[in-house]
Amino acid sequence: MDSKIIKQVVREIRRELDNWDIKRAVSNTQDETQTRINLINPLFDLLGYDGYDITHEFLADIEVEEGLKDSGGGLGSNGQILSSTGSLTSWINTTDTGNWTLSGNNIYNNNSGDVGIGTSSAPDAKLEVNGGIKIATDTDTASADKRGTLRFRTVTGGNSDGAYDVLEICMLVGTNATAGTQYEWVEVVSAYRAFI
Repeated sequence: MDSKIIKQVVREIRRELDNWDIKRAVSNTQDETQTRINLINPLFDLLGYDGYDITHEFLADIEVEEGLKDSGGGLGSNGQILSSTGSLTSWINTTDTGNWTLSGNNIYNNNSGDVGIGTSSAPDAKLEVNGGIKIATDTDTASADKRGTLRFRTVTGGNSDGAYDVLEICMLVGTNATAGTQYEWVEVVSAYRAFI
């Protein structure tokens, strides 16, 4: 049969489905929905064209009042989302992100290997970055939680040469009975240049 005729028939069927109240059919008469699908799909086969399968496409909003099942028949649990596995569907937790774990507003990698960003092969260190790394300003007070943290900041005032940038790292600088454990932002690199 001429492909133009087949495409016209497909368009007409789709137009009918678009006008059909799918919300009502899905929520109230699920058997009717499946009956229409079972009748229309063989029509494509009779026409010698099986490139369309309406079980995979709806042309209107769908409202589901009862449970939505994955390809294994499971209804999932509260908070889960329906995800494609490539050929089937399954319910997953919203915190499932492969080797990454969500913790509040934070995310961390939970694999046992290394992490590469922009690399074309396996990284050679715990973190390998192929490209620039931007270090933002950190105005927090030096503390045990900040120990080992690098920060970039601009120093202003205190000299006649204006502002300049410094790179600092938070370090443990000493412990004694009087002051206790002390942490400070220690300058690693300074961009200061004295102008004469």
